[in-house]
Amino acid sequence: MSKEPKDEGDWDDVLGEAKQSGISPEMARALLSMNPKMREDGKNTAWVIASGQQAANQGARVQAEAQKQPAAKPATDLYSSFDEIKRKLESDDKAIDLQIKALQEQKLRLKADALESAMRAIMQKDPEMLSPMTQQALTDRKAFLDRVGFNVKSYVDFKRNKMGSR
Repeated sequence: MSKEPKDEGDWDDVLGEAKQSGISPEMARALLSMNPKMREDGKNTAWVIASGQQAANQGARVQAEAQKQPAAKPATDLYSSFDEIKRKLESDDKAIDLQIKALQEQKLRLKADALESAMRAIMQKDPEMLSPMTQQALTDRKAFLDRVGFNVKSYVDFKRNKMGSR
């Protein structure tokens, strides 16, 4: 004589907690049919349902624990909060200092390139700097030439290096 369930509630008794796991016996059978290795290892429908239930219970426990704990704990120690803020500021300061150093180096390279370009222009137009036009251009553009570091001595050295390399 087999016991037939009287209503939907009786199936809960037969399946136990398996109904809550979301894995029905049909799904368990389908999983076993798709993975013959599980059958070879001796796994059956009851094992799949129990494993699903165990995983569901563990997930529910983790979720319940996560809900019990506050999302963000307020800092109870003001000193540690200040230390953390200080560390972040120091880290940001270092990053910015590195960027500033890189920009300063780039600025120096740009000035050096501009100085070399100016000296090349003089060598090309008036290598001896004897023309009144050259003298006037040097006077009119003195602020710029000072900014890039131009002076007669540096020009003579540049000219010697270029003439000697020929």
